Amino acid sequence: LDTSEIAKSEQNLQNYLFSKGYYNVRISHSIEYRKKKAIVTYYICPGNAYLIDKVSLSADDAEIDQFLNENMS
Repeated sequence: LDTSEIAKSEQNLQNYLFSKGYYNVRISHSIEYRKKKAIVTYYICPGNAYLIDKVSLSADDAEIDQFLNENMS
């Protein structure tokens, strides 16, 4: 069993959930050995999902500020 692969899987799960708005994810795992096989079980506590309602951007440069405001819709 390659434990570095388990760590990569946990990171992939965390990245996926982060992209879906779960910013406080806790992930752990357990390993159960059966003869020549190992079963990895992941435990995920996603916490609350966050939804970004509004994003406001501004710039000191008037042209850039106008561009940002025109392209935010």
